[in-house]
Amino acid sequence: MIGLMAWLFDPLVSVMYYPVWMSAIMLFIFVGTLIRPPAIITRLARLMDGELSPAAIRYTERVTLVWAVFFAFNGAIAWWTVQSGNMALWTIYNGIISYVLMGILMALEWSIRRVVKHRH
Repeated sequence: MIGLMAWLFDPLVSVMYYPVWMSAIMLFIFVGTLIRPPAIITRLARLMDGELSPAAIRYTERVTLVWAVFFAFNGAIAWWTVQSGNMALWTIYNGIISYVLMGILMALEWSIRRVVKHRH
């Protein structure tokens, strides 16, 4: 997709859309698995832990929804940074901030998962 855009439009701007496309793809995967279960996080949890309790399945579905919201938010901001035309802003958000936010979300979810697993 990016190659086609680069061929049709400005190559630099086309490459700048990469984070937008990746967020959109991840959003569609995560939402798609919520519409047609099992949710992607449920699938991953089953690979690691085997069968899951109904409470664990509800939890993994909520986590999948949280990630879907994150990818929608991230994709929207990535798109906005492209539209701004400000390469420094695009670089700071898409090269640093988005990864920091993703890491924070992963760490937060991991911490919550430990508490939830301990309770159940």
